[in-house]
Amino acid sequence: MRNLTASGKNIMFFIFSIIFLCILFTSCGQAGRSGAGKKEPEDILSAFTSVTLTQEDNPELDFGLSSHDKDPVIRDFAVTPEGTILILQLSENICEYDFSGNLLGIYRYGLQEQGMTAFRIAAGNDGLLYLLDGRNNSVITVTREKIVQTSVVSWTDLGSVTCFGCDASGRPFLSATDPDVRVEGNIAASFTFVMDVSDVQAVVAEKRPGKSISENSSFQAVSPQDTGLKREMSLKIYRGKNAKKILSISSLDTQEATIAGVNLHGYADGRYLAEIIELSQNSAASDQTDMVTQTYLLIDSETGAYQACECTLGDDPLVRFCGNVSFYLQRGDGRITIAEISSSYSAGRDSEIFDVTAEDCSA
Repeated sequence: MRNLTASGKNIMFFIFSIIFLCILFTSCGQAGRSGAGKKEPEDILSAFTSVTLTQEDNPELDFGLSSHDKDPVIRDFAVTPEGTILILQLSENICEYDFSGNLLGIYRYGLQEQGMTAFRIAAGNDGLLYLLDGRNNSVITVTREKIVQTSVVSWTDLGSVTCFGCDASGRPFLSATDPDVRVEGNIAASFTFVMDVSDVQAVVAEKRPGKSISENSSFQAVSPQDTGLKREMSLKIYRGKNAKKILSISSLDTQEATIAGVNLHGYADGRYLAEIIELSQNSAASDQTDMVTQTYLLIDSETGAYQACECTLGDDPLVRFCGNVSFYLQRGDGRITIAEISSSYSAGRDSEIFDVTAEDCSA
């Protein structure tokens, strides 16, 4: 083979340089498209506002009542880290939608034919979905194609579950009261059980105090008195297993109203959406029955400063979360709306009907 001349070598060097630069720019462009355009789950979820599904536009959904218990067939929902919505129809199927309401798929598992039920759903971050089976007191692990595992829960009755979700690592957890464990005021304690459901027997991988309100936050009602009715109630706020705050709420009502319960429905913009349930005597009623009053407050999670607000959640609302973003499902006549929690309440207004304090907690 003859040696190249100097000019030939220069030409070859120029050609190879051009090829190298083309490859380099192509790789950079692909990396930019895959990296710069990628959004984190929190960014995807926080961009969502609401979507409405109707009987007319979504014939795959049953907006009626179940013959089993006369409650709605549309029993539960979950929002996935990928930015989709899962609608669970009692023991029948799961319908998946994007945030614009477009149907992505319908998943059936033949649960009833196998003697199983499903009344709650949670979505992990690895493509796995989890269903609660009340009939068999078990957790059913599924993909979008098939059942992967059924795991019996032996330490609590799933009928007492107040929260069901997945933590940051994708592990399913449930919150339930434990009648054998009491806190101050003789109140049955709530715990969040993080589970390992890889085998036929579910195992508690981690036990956290309180009812969960996000993937790593929970609250537990505590009381300085031994009675269930009082003019003050406190909540202990946890991050994981660690108690961080004591949130104390006192009624300033001069009509001797008592606080029967406090529930935190969600967390948004550094504030809790708290529902205060008060009982007061109805002097106008002949049998002197108690009047029940619901008041919603937006409470700063650090300072306890609050504002009253109007809220459309209603009784026994479906509030779920994905990560640290809360969502709710609202039912209407032949329609359901899924929205971010802040859509459920009006702008806060100053009020002096309660005294609310937030103190750091070292225990």
